[in-house]
Amino acid sequence: MKVFVLRINMAHFGLGACFLIAGVLVYVLARPASSTYFLIGYPELHSVLPNLTHLLRPIASTAPEFFHPLALSLLSMAVLTNTRSRVVVCFSWLTIDAFFECCQKYGEELAQYIPLWFEQVPVLKKLDDFIRLGTFDSSDLIAILCGTLTALIINVLTSSKEGGNHEQDHRKP
Repeated sequence: MKVFVLRINMAHFGLGACFLIAGVLVYVLARPASSTYFLIGYPELHSVLPNLTHLLRPIASTAPEFFHPLALSLLSMAVLTNTRSRVVVCFSWLTIDAFFECCQKYGEELAQYIPLWFEQVPVLKKLDDFIRLGTFDSSDLIAILCGTLTALIINVLTSSKEGGNHEQDHRKP
């Protein structure tokens, strides 16, 4: 019987999860519920901590664009053992996030090419709104690049050449 071994870099996984939560908190606390897909119908979340909401507003426009490639790169790298693969993962998240940001610049033109059947798929349902109603901002591209570079730096600082203390084996029979 062949044993499947999944090595997880717990530092990458833990940090990725924390940065993902931080990005979600920016949406919950500093962005209007009406503009956030997973918060529609929960406007009362912004009234829970109004002072914190006010403090977070200056970073609310670019913080999610920083946290998204950072968190998803780290979470993806958590299961990769090859250093070169980790760089490819970071570049992939950079490309995906930058692509969607640039799509917002040409939203009206691009929205016409989104297939109608996307409306039937919950995850793809709001893509049309995201592209048409989203706002392109070059500072978001800089935040995406900074998030990706931060993930690469964290990768260098938390990876060991021999597997180190951060990795655990999870065996599946």
